[in-house]
Amino acid sequence: MGVLGRQILDQLNKLSYRGKCNTGMSASATAIVSSDFVGFEDDEFNTKYFMQIIHNDNSVGASPELEVRQITDFVGSTGTFTVTAFGANVEAEDWFIILHESIVVPTADAANDVFVTDVVGRKTDAAVEVVGTTKSVQAYGKGLTQELAQRNVSKTVIVAVASVAWGDIVNITDKGVLTGLSQVPSLEIAADGAGAIRYTIDGTLVVTITVFSQVDATQDLAVSGCLSLNHRFDTSLRVEAKGTNATIVHHTTAAYTIDA
Repeated sequence: MGVLGRQILDQLNKLSYRGKCNTGMSASATAIVSSDFVGFEDDEFNTKYFMQIIHNDNSVGASPELEVRQITDFVGSTGTFTVTAFGANVEAEDWFIILHESIVVPTADAANDVFVTDVVGRKTDAAVEVVGTTKSVQAYGKGLTQELAQRNVSKTVIVAVASVAWGDIVNITDKGVLTGLSQVPSLEIAADGAGAIRYTIDGTLVVTITVFSQVDATQDLAVSGCLSLNHRFDTSLRVEAKGTNATIVHHTTAAYTIDA
């Protein structure tokens, strides 16, 4: 094997180690002693390495077998590890492995950006829908899945408004996407008038359209309005409509989706 090959293997070997608890070791959830590690430098494994119990010698399969805990201190002269407490005592003759942090799943929502595991994340990372520089692939994947799920339940509300005051078409507390607005006036020969529409997302007025549909009685003409949207709301949606003439009915439609 060439020099480069040996260097690569040497580095890989430092990512994980295998050891056995000493015969006669006192049972402990936090202090594990193994002569296999006598001679390593003090503190060599502190914080950046983790311990997993891979074999519970006197009760195979029982806790703490398969549990993983961070190493907080190491004494090389005795091969003694101090770890974050396991769920049950580690005992003599138990087997364990030492894992470098780069091959262990990070804590939830960690902002570290050093190892591949940091970038990938863990199953409990919170969903993220806004692109940034500190979140994991898992967080963005959840955010995308959630965004797509919002479009699975479609709603359409149609309200006929004949008033010069603003009236609710939709007024909900929920999360989803406003996808479209339309307004069709009923033709009234004796009067002219226009319909208006406005919508509010998460408590903030987004837009008011003062002439969204219109009737011209003298020419016997009605003009409808239609608007395609893709506006997400996270807490609330309100759509309102009104007319300039109370004798003209404006049929207003709001189309939106909510979380599945």
